[in-house]
Amino acid sequence: MFSTKLKELRSLKGITQEELANILGVRQQTIGKWESAITVPRLPMLQKIGAFFNVSVDYLLGRTEEPHTNVKVTPSTDLTPKEEREIEYDLEDMINSMASAAYESDNGEQEDIEALQATLRAAMIQAKRIAKKKYTPRKYRKD
Repeated sequence: MFSTKLKELRSLKGITQEELANILGVRQQTIGKWESAITVPRLPMLQKIGAFFNVSVDYLLGRTEEPHTNVKVTPSTDLTPKEEREIEYDLEDMINSMASAAYESDNGEQEDIEALQATLRAAMIQAKRIAKKKYTPRKYRKD
């Protein structure tokens, strides 16, 4: 669903993948992967994309047909960029190991895959937070 929405919004705005990549601070190949449903960006990037196109993250992910909502999702500030990258790499590994055939399916199943990715990402972020809280010695905690 995200890939379709991104292509649609980019076309409506009349910009190329390269132009969007420059605006978002990513490579053109990254935009291509997003539009081909190979990968899905992390929440902070989804928020940046939503802000650029003036739509909600829920709309980008196909959770609502309304482009605008009053609900705002705030990015996680308690994970380091390295930890967020690790989650993304682990998530990508999980999805790829599930079955490469799933990526060759029709759009209906692709939406299911994107929903699964979003759910797994949220679970992995929560697990990382719990592990940090549980296993970080008190003298190094910031709370």
